[in-house]
Amino acid sequence: MTSTPANERASTFRGPVPTPSIDKAIAKVGLDEPIPIFGRTMTSGIYNVAPMESPRYQLARAREKFQDIQAALAKYALTTPFAVVTEESPSTGMQKTVLRRVKNTPIFVAAAVNDAFEPLRKALDQVGYAVAKAANMRGKNCAFPFGDTEKEVRGRSTGVSRELPEEIFELMVSFRPYKDGDQQLWALNEIANTSKHRITKTFPGSLSGASLKDVSMSGTGSIMGPWNEGNGEMMIAEVTKDTSLVIGEITFSVHLVFGDIPVVCGQPIEPTFSYVESVVKNILDAVEAKAVEMGLFPQ
Repeated sequence: MTSTPANERASTFRGPVPTPSIDKAIAKVGLDEPIPIFGRTMTSGIYNVAPMESPRYQLARAREKFQDIQAALAKYALTTPFAVVTEESPSTGMQKTVLRRVKNTPIFVAAAVNDAFEPLRKALDQVGYAVAKAANMRGKNCAFPFGDTEKEVRGRSTGVSRELPEEIFELMVSFRPYKDGDQQLWALNEIANTSKHRITKTFPGSLSGASLKDVSMSGTGSIMGPWNEGNGEMMIAEVTKDTSLVIGEITFSVHLVFGDIPVVCGQPIEPTFSYVESVVKNILDAVEAKAVEMGLFPQ
């Protein structure tokens, strides 16, 4: 029989490993209010958090994620998504020079948009959960009451929002989270629901701040028409064939817009985000103040 060195026996030991007593560990660090859990002793104080901690974290996280959109757009800009094209206009026979969108936004830009809006939606449900738990409810039916109409929203009081105290529910409804109420707040729910199944579509929309530098023209023509979203282009110049046109530089800003979300389709994403972010903050502030007033949250 071959013997095994002591150090090797220790490294291949498969028996139960003795661990310090949880009771002793609690006593050592000075925790109090122990409660039994799985036959051992834990302390409830470890898990006590402020009721608004989670929803306010989601609000802050949304702003952090929004910064990722800017980084994604910068990456997109490196792919040269716009091009200057000169061609003959079939309707006038004149030479037209346009700034044309040749590449739509890639999916990583749209994903960044989803990632920024989703925490705002989560914040609303999490504040409902915090209130429901403070009211000694299970926290299973405490969703923020979105709906297409005010009637549908109010119907949530007997459905997915039935664990919310009446005062809190009415406060949430006062923010008009329905389609013919606060449309951008309502759209937040649409964005969140869409992202459960696919990435929200986005595309470069209207241009602003467009300017030309070192331009010279001899002949007949027009300069700088408006952006045409239907064609995905902006007229830079339209001149007769015998006109000489020289453009040294074109500068412009592009607004990223929603592509397939009702109500906000075609609207710039940045101001929409900023508005919804401010509304969500106002909702959290109002619910917290009401919950403190009702004695549900500590002052």
